[in-house]
Amino acid sequence: AFQHYTHIKTALTNGNVSEAKKGGKMLSETISNNYIDISNLSKKIAGSEDLEEQRQAFSDLTNAIQPFIESNLENGEIYKQYCPMAFNNAGGYWFSKEEAVSNPYFGEKMLKCGTVKEVIK
Repeated sequence: AFQHYTHIKTALTNGNVSEAKKGGKMLSETISNNYIDISNLSKKIAGSEDLEEQRQAFSDLTNAIQPFIESNLENGEIYKQYCPMAFNNAGGYWFSKEEAVSNPYFGEKMLKCGTVKEVIK
């Protein structure tokens, strides 16, 4: 599931609506029915043609998927990152396998905007 989440994040970072849709579809098909919020949000991303709508749904997906990540991480580290300027300065979080920031909310405009807020082990 995290692989598909990362697919969505990378697509949004690159401003690629169609790849974000593919990642959303794969995540919705992979995630258990026990995680209805994750499933619904990934379907919302898969069904949207609007990059900003996908990014908002991804922000909500990040909040929904955190307990899943924390309870299923078997090894390694995942970085919880934050951009204070996302969504008109309301801020937005995302997860990454890399410590280096690659912002899915602004893409190329502000690719490195953000900081690591937490390391999940």
